[in-house]
Amino acid sequence: MGHLQDKSVYLGGAISNCPLLKQGINWRPPVIQELETRFGLNVFDPLSDPKQQFVDDVKRAQQNKDEHALRMVATGFVQKDLQKVARCDFTIHKIVTNVDSPGSTDEIMFASRQLKNPTLIVCEEGRFNLSTWYWGCINPEFLFSSWDELYDYLAEVDDPNFSCGMSRRWNMVREII
Repeated sequence: MGHLQDKSVYLGGAISNCPLLKQGINWRPPVIQELETRFGLNVFDPLSDPKQQFVDDVKRAQQNKDEHALRMVATGFVQKDLQKVARCDFTIHKIVTNVDSPGSTDEIMFASRQLKNPTLIVCEEGRFNLSTWYWGCINPEFLFSSWDELYDYLAEVDDPNFSCGMSRRWNMVREII
């Protein structure tokens, strides 16, 4: 392991609208396993966060049309996730085309545009199927069509001879400056 050892990464992706989760399939564990064992990363998974205990409160507030209760819980979710994004060295997000995931989009834009952190996106339908908005905001070298492509890229970043090239966003993570 190299420069990524003990760095922190936020693993984002649709939760409430994720079709796989609705089928009882969680894509995150094998990704977390690979990031931890291969690169020594500390992975924050918002799906495993204790705040998920309040999902039933959200559903109840929606059913009861209780906008005050819904706003209170939702505000807490947003604040906590964005605080975690801010504390991580970089983010990785899984984007599924045609799945509404405003939380992921907000986290991506916050990490990339405000924090200037490396913000990596995997779209298994193919990176060229990502919304044009992502292409306009995220460095194309951070857009991947598979997890294997992402892992290969991270292996390059982890290498002591890695050159940051066009993107200097890795300099802080790798403690070059």
